[in-house]
Amino acid sequence: MKESIKICVQLANNRFIPLDREDDHWSNGSGSIIVSLGEKKNVSSLSISASIPIKRIQLVLESNIPEYALYFGDDFERSYGTLHCEPMDEERIMHWYFVAKAENRYSCWGVRTTANALCAWQVTTNQIILWADIRNGIDGIDLQGRELHCCDIVTSQIVSSDEFSEVLKRFCQQLCDAPFSPYQPFIGMNDWYYAYGDNNRELIINNAKYVRKLCGSHAYQPWVVIDDGWESEYDQTLGYNGGPWQKGNQKFGDMAEVAREIKEIGVRPGIWFRPLLSKQIDREAFLRSEGEYQILDPSHPKVLQMIAADITRFTSWGYELIKHDFTTYDIFGVQGQRMTLNYFNYPVSFYDKSRTTAEIIKQLYQTIRTAAGRSVLIGCNSISHFSAGVFDIMRVGDDTSGRYFQRTRSRGVNSLAFRLHQNNVFYQCDGDCVGITARLPWSRNRKWFELLVATKTPLFISCNPKDISQDTENDMIAGIDKYLSEPNSGHVIPINLGNSRYPSVWRNATAGEIKKFSWFQNPREFYDSFPYD
Repeated sequence: MKESIKICVQLANNRFIPLDREDDHWSNGSGSIIVSLGEKKNVSSLSISASIPIKRIQLVLESNIPEYALYFGDDFERSYGTLHCEPMDEERIMHWYFVAKAENRYSCWGVRTTANALCAWQVTTNQIILWADIRNGIDGIDLQGRELHCCDIVTSQIVSSDEFSEVLKRFCQQLCDAPFSPYQPFIGMNDWYYAYGDNNRELIINNAKYVRKLCGSHAYQPWVVIDDGWESEYDQTLGYNGGPWQKGNQKFGDMAEVAREIKEIGVRPGIWFRPLLSKQIDREAFLRSEGEYQILDPSHPKVLQMIAADITRFTSWGYELIKHDFTTYDIFGVQGQRMTLNYFNYPVSFYDKSRTTAEIIKQLYQTIRTAAGRSVLIGCNSISHFSAGVFDIMRVGDDTSGRYFQRTRSRGVNSLAFRLHQNNVFYQCDGDCVGITARLPWSRNRKWFELLVATKTPLFISCNPKDISQDTENDMIAGIDKYLSEPNSGHVIPINLGNSRYPSVWRNATAGEIKKFSWFQNPREFYDSFPYD
């Protein structure tokens, strides 16, 4: 790869300067910037030493990918209904990795999940471009004499008649050497998509009893996740859902007692929180204010200590699953579908100036992991590549819905189809809940439920047990029985992934059986839009 590569760096003043090749490295001549690219088989290790602040490294390579190839590129964190295959688009930003398919030949390019830079790819007619963002917030990184290992670049040329999704999985296995935990089934209840924050202790206990009923005679212990709305300072009117996380509000009372009551039913308790939003923190320990609230600085030791203490408290209460949310939005100020190569939506200046943004986020994730111990972790709004091998489960798409099937199709079906190859490789892929309400007929939701059962990915149901018909309940009991009774029967994968955003034909990876889904039933769905709910 070295022979054809060109390397530029972006300085703190935003000026790009090309580096000259000198034996086994690239330099600006004075030696104040040195970029090295160590090669071993199909992996190239990108590192930089610099005595002046640097923002980005740009690698440009010659491309021999056929013009008619279809490209799949990943998203930065969750997906927002945006994942798809398409012909070359020079302006498309493909985060972390991409795969180009030309008939049965696949050209795969990516960085390993241990990167210390925010990495993205672009492709033109004759060039492949890697951007390695090593900034500290919006500022150039002052390496203070250390050599920074930016990322390991992995390339692979695969000739295969397998399905596109199977080739993608094979490549992701090269990008992640150490998935965190072996497969285990996750079936449970979550209250968000019918309560939307208007939850309480009685509601949660009823959920626990209901999910235990849905699992029938199986010895499996399902989960109940208490979502947003339990926290002491929760204010639905003002839209505040942050800390402190030291106790429940009046609707819940003693959170340890709630956990004990859930366990007595034969169900395992989980809890949601937003670690980087608070009302109580010193000025030096937050990134920005949102009115009277603060977004916390994940590089500050006090913040990391507080987050670790919160998680330790949850586990001491008896919660065995912790779902943490909003960290990407809180750090960057923007949701993933609007993420550009600028990343930040506001001027971020971290307390710790010595590390890259990527290193700071990875330390945040590791702090959460260490504090949680053996508890299950779900990363929601977490960065895909950095979640790999750290969190047990990652929400691979933005929120589904209990009100609009268009949203479930866009955020759920699309994200699961195009992230399924990461399942049990990076983490377990959570396509999000089956939200069942009177506004969303079971005839629509049943397809989403059946896909989650067939893929054997985490299955979380969100419904008020009082509103469920007997027929719907019977369908759910039968589906969960199938999920738990056939753990080794294989799972379905999408067929012809390059042809649709919402694959309708899926095949059992072991038995070869075909399963079909109809995601569009009303032509008006192409016109109707949905609000964020």
